[in-house]
Amino acid sequence: MTQPIAHDSHSRQKKLALAGVALAALVVGPVEVLLGLDDDQDLVVIAEIVTILVLVLNWCKHDSLQRGFSLRKPLLILIALFLVVGLSVYLLQTRGRRGVLSILAAVAFGVALTILQTVAIRASYALFQP
Repeated sequence: MTQPIAHDSHSRQKKLALAGVALAALVVGPVEVLLGLDDDQDLVVIAEIVTILVLVLNWCKHDSLQRGFSLRKPLLILIALFLVVGLSVYLLQTRGRRGVLSILAAVAFGVALTILQTVAIRASYALFQP
C-alpha cells in the first residue's frame, strides 16, 4: 500500500523545515564572525530567532495536516510566543503519551543545534580572525 501524495508532501516539507533550522544554526555564527558583529549582533540574533520560529511553525503546520489535527490559532500563538512550551503542548496533543518522547527528541535536536552552532562559531574564529 502506497502513501498518499499529500502525506509524502507533508513529510518532505517537515524535513525541509528541520533542515532549514539546522542551516540557520550553522550559518548565523560564521556570519556574525565574518561581519565582526561582536557587540552589535542584535539584528542577526533577531533574524535567526524569527527564521527558526517560522520554520518551526511551518513544521507544525505540515505535521498537523499529516496527522489530521486541527492546529488552531490559540495554539499557534502559544507556539509563536513561547516556543518550548507551545511545541511541547502541540506534541502532547498530537501524540498523546508518545508526545513525551517527541519532546525529548526535540530537546536533543535543540542541543545538537547548539553544539553545531558553537562548533561553527569557533571554527569561524579560528579561520577568519587573526
